[in-house]
Amino acid sequence: MISSRICTTDSCKRAASVLCIGCEQDFCIVHLNKHSDSLITQCLQLTDVINRLFDQVKNSSMPQSVFLTELDQWCQEVHRKIDKFCEKKKQEFEEISHKERNQQTTELARLRDQVTQFISEQEVTENFIDSIGDSIQLLQHQIDQFQSSHLILHPLVIDNDLVAFYQQISSYNDLLPLSSPQRSIELKNNWYSLAAKDNFLLVKNDSKLCIFDKQLNVVKETNWTHSVIVDMFWSKRLSQFIIICFENIFILDENSMTINQLPIPWNRRMKSWSCGTCTSDYLFLSVQGVDPCMYKYTLLPSIQLIKEYRSPMFFKEDERIQDLSSNKNLLAMIIANREKKVRLDLCSSTTFQRKWSIEFNEMAGLCAGRCCMLSNNEWMMMNPYDSELLHISKDGKIIKKSQYESSPIHAVLLGNNHLVIMTHKNINLHKFS
Repeated sequence: MISSRICTTDSCKRAASVLCIGCEQDFCIVHLNKHSDSLITQCLQLTDVINRLFDQVKNSSMPQSVFLTELDQWCQEVHRKIDKFCEKKKQEFEEISHKERNQQTTELARLRDQVTQFISEQEVTENFIDSIGDSIQLLQHQIDQFQSSHLILHPLVIDNDLVAFYQQISSYNDLLPLSSPQRSIELKNNWYSLAAKDNFLLVKNDSKLCIFDKQLNVVKETNWTHSVIVDMFWSKRLSQFIIICFENIFILDENSMTINQLPIPWNRRMKSWSCGTCTSDYLFLSVQGVDPCMYKYTLLPSIQLIKEYRSPMFFKEDERIQDLSSNKNLLAMIIANREKKVRLDLCSSTTFQRKWSIEFNEMAGLCAGRCCMLSNNEWMMMNPYDSELLHISKDGKIIKKSQYESSPIHAVLLGNNHLVIMTHKNINLHKFS
């Protein structure tokens, strides 16, 4: 019996001789063979992809080497902090011991001179002997008590979360919208700047510089007596916070909370400082206003100016740099012009070669359009005018936009899985879901 079905291949009028179960299409013998060959070719292509991925997994040591290098650096830093802490305690003990010894020898010398004087003047009485005896007994008790003192050593409790392997997974693309804040803190007299170092946050609140932990509890603070802060950030190379004011730049030691001015010259002919950032090896500083200029400094062994980036070679005369951010050797710049057009440029911090650029509109203005780094060379852009957050991929694409509850002014990544958003009044702590 002749089949009434026709081969489903275009322009083929032959009678179908077989049904492909997978495709649910009818084929003649000729096109069945071609269809079979096509499926085999696709399978071979998939096999090639699998083999490439297999080789990549087998031969690539990049994540492992980076992880181990960063862990070794972290370990060395922890050892330095422990050594510094122990050295501090040694000095404290030596100071206390020296002070006690001086007090005891001074008192013993006084008693000896007093006894010698009374003997030579033949004024010794029983009351005098009792008084001297009581003083000697008290001094003996103090000496015995000090010499029998001992250290109280508490075990060093290490939180397993101090080192966490954060794996970038596809669900990270669903970062936005952010979950509700885990905690919020109201700020006073803040100029919209904050900085993060690992799980610690630096913020100016009223007249103090405060360091918060990842629960937004104040762990350290110091008085801020200098001018308005326009930007702040952590320098891993210097192991200190850098704080930018209009005319001066300071460093803050997180351990001692001491503030010192950096020897970076500024004069009245220069524009005021605007923003800055630290890459792995360099410090970048920008000035305010159009016709921008950016300065590049070495960090170690000393801070030295090595290059200036000026218009029209690197920028246009009607542009200004709104914000700088960085991730290792990548430099991110928010650049705006008089027409309120804004773009985010990602460049190499060593060659200044642009890797990509993404343009936005209607975001220019005071404290507008700042950005912060995320994991895996991705970025978060703040648009305060529209109360909007933009998640930017590592290749310069907008992954997602999301409305925020109030105008986001600035943000920093806290640890591996928290984002701190600063608004006009608060800082809000969000956890990535």
